[in-house]
Amino acid sequence: MNLKKSENIFVFVVCGENKHIDKLQFSLKYLQYYSNNKVLIITDLSRNDLKIEFDNIINIKTPENLNNHQASIWLKTSLHKILPKGNLYCYIDSDVIAVNKNCNNIFNEFVSPITFAKDHSNLQEFSAFALNCSCLDNKQNDLKSFEEDVASVIKSKNFPPDYNNVNIIKLFGLFDEIQKHPLKNLLPILRMLLCYIGIKIKIKDQIILNKKEKAFIIGNENYKYPSLYLYKKKIHKETNYKFNIFKWNWVKSDKTEFSLGHCNHLKEAIKTKFDINVFDANWQQWNGGVFLFNDESYNFMEDWHCMTNEIFKDQYWKTRDQGTLIATVWKNNLNNHKYLPETYNFLTNYKDPAVSAIIKNNIILAHTKNNKITPNFIHVYNEFYRKGWDIWDCIEKIHPQKFENK
Repeated sequence: MNLKKSENIFVFVVCGENKHIDKLQFSLKYLQYYSNNKVLIITDLSRNDLKIEFDNIINIKTPENLNNHQASIWLKTSLHKILPKGNLYCYIDSDVIAVNKNCNNIFNEFVSPITFAKDHSNLQEFSAFALNCSCLDNKQNDLKSFEEDVASVIKSKNFPPDYNNVNIIKLFGLFDEIQKHPLKNLLPILRMLLCYIGIKIKIKDQIILNKKEKAFIIGNENYKYPSLYLYKKKIHKETNYKFNIFKWNWVKSDKTEFSLGHCNHLKEAIKTKFDINVFDANWQQWNGGVFLFNDESYNFMEDWHCMTNEIFKDQYWKTRDQGTLIATVWKNNLNNHKYLPETYNFLTNYKDPAVSAIIKNNIILAHTKNNKITPNFIHVYNEFYRKGWDIWDCIEKIHPQKFENK
């Protein structure tokens, strides 16, 4: 009997907007260079303006009542019914880029019934991004009111801050680290305290605090950002905002803290809509950008697909697949299931200064807050094409075309 051999196959799903097809073409170039495994692209050609320059395309007609974003998610969660049986598949988002030949080893990581990598956020942190609750608006409104009131007091050209400025990203990254891990950052804290009693001092890396100028001086450009702590009395007098020295944050006039945008609404919505209990609000959720699946994944994928179709009809839910992915995980009692190693879905955030990258022997080496990592896939979920960002610059330096032209 001639039995068909199981294949390891990479799968992309894309349809609709040109920007997604552009990213796909970029990422596909890297994957084809670093892997000899078969690649399939699933799309609805009738929704695309740009032609996909590739041969192995499966064209699937999606429901006409769906918008392009919904159609793309519909295809993604339908893969168990679209693809041929008997193979092991690796789904990858169009913004996930293979960066070395070890990307092929991902197929060795499959653990039935399905295998995902972990996300960077937990359920509470992600909740407001999945639902149309008011928590994100509350966070933005609190911050906007604070910045407008304080700006009228300190009158600095660099306040309110430009959150895309590299100097602000570096400084606020330090603030975030101090707030989350004060014991690990005792030296920067001590240096700041010394400055507050009159000493100009380097806090960390290229960040100097100058009490005389009441400002942080950042980088080689001498970018000055006002130290709000040094204006704390004036701010409190003229706005009623007060600095909490113990928590290292500002509080409102009624002594309540600013909204963080975290909530339990997704946990509650999953219970209300699907009668599924999520017992851990701090559970480290799965990221939908990369996952392994085969015939054993059918029931999981079908649950995910059906629940996702349900939320398309519900205005309380945003058009995303991650909220229903969480529901599917807990329905199937997979909340303690093995994750894919981080090397196969290395999440990068332009606004996270703790993550950096270099190239050594044509291999990208990344540094994070906690360790060093050699990513096999880099997930560029924001600022795709951002020149001047070391992560993106490293990706471009190993572009397959550079090696093919040699």
